[in-house]
Amino acid sequence: MPTACTHQVLYCDTSEDASKNTSWNRPDENARLAAKTLNGLPPSARPDDVPKPSSFPGPLVMPDDALAIDPDQEPQGLHEYVNADYRNRVTPQRKTIYVFDAPDVAPGIAHARTWQDPVIPPGPENQPPAEALGVQKPVVQDLAAYIEAFYHGMTVRVVENRFRLVEWHSQNRATGSEIGLEALDSSGSPSTITQIRCRPSPDGVAPKNQLNLNDLLDGLQEALPSDAYAAILLMHHDLYEDDEDDFCCGRAYGASRICVISTFRYHPKLGPFEGIIPEHTWPNSHCRDYVDNVWACSADDASEESSNRRRTFDPSRMIKVPSSKTPRSLAPLAAAVSSVRSLSPQNFERGDWEATWLARACVVAVHELGHCFGLDHCVYYACVMQGTASVAEDTQQPPYLCPVCQAKVAYTAAVEAKPTAGRRRRTMKEVERMERAWTLKQYTALQEFCEERTAGVMFKALGPWLRSRVLELEGDNG
Repeated sequence: MPTACTHQVLYCDTSEDASKNTSWNRPDENARLAAKTLNGLPPSARPDDVPKPSSFPGPLVMPDDALAIDPDQEPQGLHEYVNADYRNRVTPQRKTIYVFDAPDVAPGIAHARTWQDPVIPPGPENQPPAEALGVQKPVVQDLAAYIEAFYHGMTVRVVENRFRLVEWHSQNRATGSEIGLEALDSSGSPSTITQIRCRPSPDGVAPKNQLNLNDLLDGLQEALPSDAYAAILLMHHDLYEDDEDDFCCGRAYGASRICVISTFRYHPKLGPFEGIIPEHTWPNSHCRDYVDNVWACSADDASEESSNRRRTFDPSRMIKVPSSKTPRSLAPLAAAVSSVRSLSPQNFERGDWEATWLARACVVAVHELGHCFGLDHCVYYACVMQGTASVAEDTQQPPYLCPVCQAKVAYTAAVEAKPTAGRRRRTMKEVERMERAWTLKQYTALQEFCEERTAGVMFKALGPWLRSRVLELEGDNG
């Protein structure tokens, strides 16, 4: 049996391989500091709370990652965000996030329930651990609880029994390529029905049928409550967007305040097929040995020079995780890795895989809702708002907001949500104080959520990351 990786050295900035082999250039420190200010300008003096790489590392940028494929993604700083005319504002009349549970399936199309079960493609390389089979799907109440902690201060309401999948009749006969999404009113009576296109997935993982997400979002739009700031629809079926698309795990119509996510592709039994390396999902995705090995395999680079370089510690890009220290005494990234160092996915039990599935659903949910808040994809740091090009890349990205995206959400959820008397504008210092106070409350709420869930990697790692960040913020205040 191969020796388990100890993740002793972590990348806290883009690796040298990524810098050499992609045309993506990360915004420099001045640009990152300017992106966090209301006026879009770098601070006149270097602030005391400059984000540390050991807290907020740069994007990994691995082969075939979103930033490697599209290195010219436009950045969105706080100044651009605040002044965007497409952005939704929180108001006393519109401050609720609605979380719609997955549709029930009408008896007439009971076979559509089987569409929710992924088919593992043949081949020994695609076979998952036995413990990953037969796990329970994420439930809407857990998803909503995470959303409520993440978007602290927003009202979050679960809506159950509002939708069901039914037959779609064309010219008085049922068709095989469409079904209906029926919306029910508060009494349980049908109110509207939306046509949903279906097709088998091109890769064979959903051989029965995928559902078209644009059609689902049309149905969600019809049912959007008047007091909704945003709404998210949970689906357990596989989704696709258009004929060019193999599948899609989530999509938001941000300006319309609606989004949909699917748990289908995050099923733990699809991990090997999707190329997920469970030992190196976040936070262990920052492991130097892992990142260097991925690049070496990609480039077939086995020269002695490159091997020696990979064994060299570069303090400008890397940090070490001392084995002699407890997570409480470490910087956030190191604390996260240290807390799960002894947790081997080879020994995962069913509960660990169920927690893993829930964690993946939580991350995609808050990402898509971030678009409803008006956030673009992030290019400044490793961040939950990064774009992604694969399910494997999803699992390598962090579950937290970077400092720039944190400032955006805090501005909406904490600053705009509490308007000033009259027409007085808040000073930058006032805004920064409100953002910091909101961040501490959000971190505390998320930490409590994680501490209630001890299985799997992400929640077990995110808790110590949050605890370390709280200590950093309280130290900055002191």
